[in-house]
Amino acid sequence: MSDEIMEIPVAEESELDSAILLDDTNRCIAMDCIYTNKDNVITLKRKDLPLEYNEFAGILHDFKYEGGRFIYLPMQEVLKQESQFNNLVSQNKKIVLLNLDDETAASIPCCYPSWASYIGKSFSEGDRIEYEGKLWKVRQDISAVLENQPPSTATAALYEVIDIEHAGTIEDPIPYDMNMEVFKDKYYIENDVKYKCIRDSDQPLYATCASLVGNYFELV
Repeated sequence: MSDEIMEIPVAEESELDSAILLDDTNRCIAMDCIYTNKDNVITLKRKDLPLEYNEFAGILHDFKYEGGRFIYLPMQEVLKQESQFNNLVSQNKKIVLLNLDDETAASIPCCYPSWASYIGKSFSEGDRIEYEGKLWKVRQDISAVLENQPPSTATAALYEVIDIEHAGTIEDPIPYDMNMEVFKDKYYIENDVKYKCIRDSDQPLYATCASLVGNYFELV
C-alpha cells in the first residue's frame, strides 16, 4: 500500500454553482437558500453572474434574469414607475366616474369619494359623493363643506340622493322622502300608501306626499 496522500482538487470560486430564486416577473429575490421544487430557481456558475459573487449578493434585487441574461433594472426605478402607473390609474378612475350616468353611478356608490373626505373643502354643483352607502348629488356650489351639514332631509337644498333601486312604476314605486325631486308619471310610496306624480317638481320637496295631493300627487 502506498503511503502517498491523494489530493482532492478544490474548485475555483468562479466554478462554484449558485442558485438564484426568481419571482413571477423573473426578478432576482434570493440566492443560495433552501428552496422547494415549486420555486422558480436557476442555477449558474458564479463566473456567469453579472458581478462578483459578494457584490451581486448585495444588490441582486436590482436584476432580472430573462432570455439567459441578467438585466439591470434598479428596484427604485421599478417603484417609481409603479407609482406613476398608480397615478395614471387614479386619474383614469376619476374620469370614468365623472362620465358615468346617474343610474350606473348609483350602483357603485362606494367607488365615489366619501362626503366626509370633503369636510372643509368645496363642492361644485353636480358633484357626486358617497354618504352612508348611498350616492348623493350636490345641488349647488358649496364653498366649504361643514361637518354638521351632512346629506339629509335637513340639507335637501344642498344634496339629493340618487335612487336607482326602484323603477317608479305602480308595481315598484319609489320610496318617498322629503328631500327628493319628483317626476311626472312616476309612482311613489309613503307610509304604505301609493301616489302618482302629476307634474315635475324641478326641485326637492319638503312636505309629505299626503299634504301635496292635488298639487304634485294623486292617490292611487
